[in-house]
Amino acid sequence: MSEQKYDVFQVVDMIGTERFKGVFTKSDLSKIMDGALYRKPFLGETGIQPEWINPLIELVPVEDDE
Repeated sequence: MSEQKYDVFQVVDMIGTERFKGVFTKSDLSKIMDGALYRKPFLGETGIQPEWINPLIELVPVEDDE
């Protein structure tokens, strides 16, 4: 089973969003700008850190064509 893919939208102002070019998995997003858009859950110094999604983006699941 492959990883879920997402369209990524950036909040640009109070009334709209702008779509990123491309479709991304959460693994892809975690590599962009060293996790500035998304961080997977991990064990940190203060315990388990939950998944974190930058509040300035919205992830919209994409239907898998397979």
